[in-house]
Amino acid sequence: MNSVIHTLTNNFTLHFNFYLMKLSYFFFVVLVLSVSSSLFGQRMETKLKNVSREELKIKEYLKDPLAEAYVIFDTGKTTFVMRNEQLVIQHIRTSKIKILNNEGIKYGEISVPLYRDNNREYEELIRVEAYSYNLENGEIETTTFNDKEIFEEIINDHWTRKKFVIPNVKEGSIIEYRYVMETPFFFNLPDWEFQQKIPVSYSEYSVSVVPFYVYQFILKGAPDFDYRDAKKEGGLKRRVYGVDFNDLTTVVAMKDLQAFRDESYISSVDDYLVSLDFQLSRIQRPDGSKTEIMTNWKDLRKDYLSNPEFGGYIKKSRKAAKKILESELVFTDEKPAEKIQKIVNFAKTEFKWNEFYGKLSTQSPKSLLSKKSGNVADINLFTIALLRAAGMDANPVIISSRGHGKVETSYPFASFFNYVIIQIKLDNGMLLTDATDKMIAFNRLPPRCINDKGLVINDAETEEWLYTISEVPSKTVTIIKMNPDPDKEELDVQVIRQKTEIDGYLARQRTGENSEALKDKLVEEDFNSISNIKIKNYDNLRSPFVVAFQGKVDQERLNEQLVFSPFLNYPPKENYFTEPNRTYPIDFLAPNFESFTTEIMIPEGYKVAYLPEPLNIDDKLVSFNTDYQTNDKVLTVTGNMNFKMGLYAPKYYRLLKAHVEEVVASFNEKIILEKVE
Repeated sequence: MNSVIHTLTNNFTLHFNFYLMKLSYFFFVVLVLSVSSSLFGQRMETKLKNVSREELKIKEYLKDPLAEAYVIFDTGKTTFVMRNEQLVIQHIRTSKIKILNNEGIKYGEISVPLYRDNNREYEELIRVEAYSYNLENGEIETTTFNDKEIFEEIINDHWTRKKFVIPNVKEGSIIEYRYVMETPFFFNLPDWEFQQKIPVSYSEYSVSVVPFYVYQFILKGAPDFDYRDAKKEGGLKRRVYGVDFNDLTTVVAMKDLQAFRDESYISSVDDYLVSLDFQLSRIQRPDGSKTEIMTNWKDLRKDYLSNPEFGGYIKKSRKAAKKILESELVFTDEKPAEKIQKIVNFAKTEFKWNEFYGKLSTQSPKSLLSKKSGNVADINLFTIALLRAAGMDANPVIISSRGHGKVETSYPFASFFNYVIIQIKLDNGMLLTDATDKMIAFNRLPPRCINDKGLVINDAETEEWLYTISEVPSKTVTIIKMNPDPDKEELDVQVIRQKTEIDGYLARQRTGENSEALKDKLVEEDFNSISNIKIKNYDNLRSPFVVAFQGKVDQERLNEQLVFSPFLNYPPKENYFTEPNRTYPIDFLAPNFESFTTEIMIPEGYKVAYLPEPLNIDDKLVSFNTDYQTNDKVLTVTGNMNFKMGLYAPKYYRLLKAHVEEVVASFNEKIILEKVE
């Protein structure tokens, strides 16, 4: 990850105690940039309602002919304003987008995420204006959005999403929109993404901060801005809580950002987009004193250990944990690993995860035991108390879940983390576990937790980082039997699929125990009909998850010849990798091995007319091969796909792409049987 950390300092210090009592655990997030001005380019004029016929006539973005749309400009402006005698953050976003073809029409659907806390404070979408422009008979037709057509989507207890669709958007349109959002949460100053999934011609972010803080920010994905300027707001003074001051305004901008298209096999798009993340560093006072919000990882760990909803929660759970060990989890002479398995599986069975992430508990231990349900922190922190009560060396590990972005270790941003798992140390090593998911083994992490590294929360002098990447290979074994009848239009097949580790976990999640639902899915996707479905080891996590069935598919023919795809539709039909180059890692979650064995019964009076050339690729990255063995009655086809690593460096991308291209061709090549003359 390419990232740069900067600091803003301000000699104009004022006394400011607003929200100070909440700083320990809210971790306010605000902008940081160098006060000294520096200029790398020119700013762009970014006004609404300034659309020309020439813009509407544009058919292609010359810098990216594949673009379905492109951003002409995207600007953000964040300031601190007074509302009802309270200081809040106001964020204004203004965008102008050119739609190049029908695939780009979806960019007329706008979504704004909004947060609310447990204290009834919430973010608001204050105002929206939007327009579409089309060229009709040589004249510019403007369509105005009706702001009454905004609707709300509830995501969970803390997040909602306001959505609106700009009207009359079609191929060739230009759309514009501006919205105003206000938030009472200083820790939730909007981040900014310069890069998007379509090309961005110009992106600018302006922040005017009150001069009470020192802030940190991380620029990810680029070494510097194309434009940067920091200055006092020209002549504008403000008065807050009886104090006069000038805002400190910083403007940063970037131009000609390429589209981020390749989202395959990455943990989070946010890790690689050019963007800004923010974190408050300290508060300064007129008398020279200051409050350090966060200075190093050691202080962050101390904060968590002293937090009543984290370290304090584990301590409060001791009594209840001890009672459970005395009554429900009685141990005799079990080995440590057996104790751990029993405790973790007890927690997985006893408590139902409410599917909310979190680093901090949301209820008391007593409430958790009563409701039998809680968020990630409720369950995993209580499980740590159980493990400690049983004499285990267990500690919490805060991580960033998959999709939330990787942790940058160069500065302690609390916002990096959104999840807590469990580390258990043993004489011969250690294991990581998550007690919220009963569909994965006690000594494994679910895929949502596999995302680079996490920080152990303990009182050691130096921090301990643990990698969550799985080194245990996932395996899928597919066994197929084909019994062709030259007189029938359909081919009878028998299929057995066995999956272990992450592949088994994902298959259990997708398939479940409902054979009828699986039958419908198979018929919809691949087979004409399905019968005799059997699902095995759904609850037995130590054994492969097995699905077996009989089915019928169309029998391919070429004149009098019978044609077969030996592995049906299971191998990849297209290359995983579509971009010519890649600058970020390829993340498969874990090493992966997949094998195919197909037996084709040769009908009476038929022989093998064509067999593909065997494939054999074996290097330090992968091992791919196919083989064909035949006798008078049976043709046996085998294929193996082995990705030897779970995580590949970007330098291997082009070679992997070339290898997968050969796999797609070889594993899908047809076999032909013909009549014996």
